[in-house]
Amino acid sequence: MNILIIKNDGFGDLVIIKDLLNKIENKKFNIDIILSKHNEIFFNELIHIKNKFVFDTLGSNYNINKSISIKDKIKIKKLKKKQYDLCIVLRRYLNTEQVAIINKINTRKLTLCHQFFHSKIELKKKFLQVDVPKKYINDYDYFYYFLKKIYLINHPIKKKLFKNFKEKNYIIVNLSGEKQFKNFDNISILLKTIAKNCKEKIYVIGKTLDKQINYKIKKKLSNIGDVNFINLWSKTNFKNSMKIIRDCKYYIGFDTGLSHYACMINKKSLIILDSGGANKWFPHSKNINNNASYWIYNTPCAGCNHSGNLNQCYFEDRFCVDNIFLNKIKINDNFKSFLRINSNKFINYSTNNFISTDWNNSYKSIEFKIIDKKGNLINSNSLWYNFYKILKNFVLLINDQKNVFLAIKLLIKNFGHLLYQVIRW
Repeated sequence: MNILIIKNDGFGDLVIIKDLLNKIENKKFNIDIILSKHNEIFFNELIHIKNKFVFDTLGSNYNINKSISIKDKIKIKKLKKKQYDLCIVLRRYLNTEQVAIINKINTRKLTLCHQFFHSKIELKKKFLQVDVPKKYINDYDYFYYFLKKIYLINHPIKKKLFKNFKEKNYIIVNLSGEKQFKNFDNISILLKTIAKNCKEKIYVIGKTLDKQINYKIKKKLSNIGDVNFINLWSKTNFKNSMKIIRDCKYYIGFDTGLSHYACMINKKSLIILDSGGANKWFPHSKNINNNASYWIYNTPCAGCNHSGNLNQCYFEDRFCVDNIFLNKIKINDNFKSFLRINSNKFINYSTNNFISTDWNNSYKSIEFKIIDKKGNLINSNSLWYNFYKILKNFVLLINDQKNVFLAIKLLIKNFGHLLYQVIRW
């Protein structure tokens, strides 16, 4: 049986489920895969995949207004000559770059598991939709369920999945994901807090293509002036960064692919999350060892998923990250706690623990959740409590953040779902 797997998305998306691809019953199937260019570094680790097609323009961050590269056109021609028995797409958000490829391939059967359709072009092929239960929030659990449901994985997953690398006495601070905050003084607060509490060498890694942001970060790093800092900002790629992270003692970073990687290899990690994306990190998969702690500032607009998967915020300043750093004393105390405690720790720097998930999409898809003190998401089924929280968040967005448009949009979407719940009951 010839199978094509389409996984032409981000670095972190592949990192999370890379192990699952090697759990597929390879003796029964001939498997090909489509990847994005920056995931080419995982070629040797995808041991059961026969052919690997790497796409450049038709990959992560695809722009429909730009021409497809000649290399990608050549690969599409090769794919069109192949005949597959089954094609699957491992995406929760089905985007244009996946649909553009699906429309070109020859397959007898197409099976999808997406929650949301975000393609700007029409999907021209018939497909079988597998609905994954909403309780599977973590991507690893989500796609494990899907692959098991379609009988590509027929055995349980063991808890111990990833080897421990030899630990050396240094710290990694990954400043990639820099667009998640706008107040660059917070970089100084973070780095000075680390230097104050650690004697180890501190490697600063990450890069950005934004010249203005790059300049601001370089300027902040030059003003730190601590001999323990080794500045590798804009000097490493994914491959080099992974090698450095493998041997570190501690890892600190934002919501990026490398942060996923550090967590997946069980490094003691501190992950600083934006409020909109936090509900995709929790609850942690029980199938993966995890030694990470998390900081968030949960906002009234939590659950936006970066404004409908557009990777942007409604605010000029993404206050859900910047507000984490408002209290320097609290930051220092919590960082010392992170170094001292050998267990997962979740800290919400705001007093708001309410999330309405995926509210940028259909009101029917929204779920009301409460974040508990451990970072788990619990269903909020009380109509009166949800009604109260919806009104409270509406007031907070208008009074504190001065965003009337967003407050009204969120109010309408949330009340729409509340009414939908009442009718269903």
